[in-house]
Amino acid sequence: MDTISRAPEGGTFSVQIECLKGFKSALRSWISAIEDMAEKGYSTTVSGFKSPDTRLNFLNRYRKLAKGVFCPEVLGIQKGAEQKHEKTNPDVLRVAAAHSLGGFLLTELLTNDETAERIRENYDAVVVINGFMGSKYANIPGRRLLTRLFPKTPVGTTGIERIFSSASAEYEPEELPTHAQGLLLDRAGAALVQKIQDQGGFSKKLQGMPILFITGNDDKVCNNKAVQKVAAITGAEVEAFNSVDHYAMGDKRVRDFITGWCNKLARDKKWEPYVKIQAEQSAHPFNHAAHPETAAQDVNWSGDIIEEAQDAYASLACTN
Repeated sequence: MDTISRAPEGGTFSVQIECLKGFKSALRSWISAIEDMAEKGYSTTVSGFKSPDTRLNFLNRYRKLAKGVFCPEVLGIQKGAEQKHEKTNPDVLRVAAAHSLGGFLLTELLTNDETAERIRENYDAVVVINGFMGSKYANIPGRRLLTRLFPKTPVGTTGIERIFSSASAEYEPEELPTHAQGLLLDRAGAALVQKIQDQGGFSKKLQGMPILFITGNDDKVCNNKAVQKVAAITGAEVEAFNSVDHYAMGDKRVRDFITGWCNKLARDKKWEPYVKIQAEQSAHPFNHAAHPETAAQDVNWSGDIIEEAQDAYASLACTN
């Protein structure tokens, strides 16, 4: 995994956001957004997966890496105090956030008692931005045939798909899943929505935890109707924005809404800012806060999954 971080000058903040980005998107696309958040007084860390290219065996690996970010304790990651995931100061509002496929993974963790309990202990609120619960390609005529004929071709780039959707025109081919990957992800998204419906919501371990879903009405990738359904079942807040596409955090209105929502939570609990050590430990191999030009570089895809999950958490811990 790779990580970028930004914190306010002087290191004073009352809200800390730890975010898991979406599938194949470049970390560099988040830099301006988190710099704006830092100017608003927020400490924000964004972590991302290495692209699986055209491979299909990525989802379980991503699931474990998501646990490494949000609830490493369930993986047995307890190597010293620097890697123990705990609130370093009770006066700071800690927010677990995720975008797109990261949103799918975080939402999935909220449905399981063990992972939900850890997230409830580690964070005070959850924000999911254009969370993936299935794509808008799911109902395109001939979807299965297209997958069989063009398994490694990016979705939306064949002639018949361009008739029904213009989504591919907004993204580079390397940012799009292949047809085979898209089918796999759509099935996983549908299964997650069904699980939430069957159990009547998220895990009861999350009782009382503020949860917010953000959707963009111009998102041509995610099926936001499924997100609305999940919000209705779980009782989570949901805010839909007109003229906002898949990369919602690039829109100032979305950032302002999230900061306003978090600020209200902090005010309600009468939390005050406090000073932390500045997040400038650029020597850490996963912290590119001081070197944005390296933000898009990913670590080697190979390696033990537990070690990668440890790195995923360590990249967050180094900003604490």
